[in-house]
Amino acid sequence: MAGNIALLIVDRSMRGTARDGSELDMSGTATDVVRHGPDGQWRYVIDNPHGTA
Repeated sequence: MAGNIALLIVDRSMRGTARDGSELDMSGTATDVVRHGPDGQWRYVIDNPHGTA
């Protein structure tokens, strides 16, 4: 974290069934940048679901 800005690196995974009945298995690393506002809430500045790829 630097001041009111933070970098988040998040490993994610999802498993499920697609509409056609096939199995889904998706995973990866996302990177996000968030800013802490004066109201105390964190808000996304950059949402990158593809991570560093």
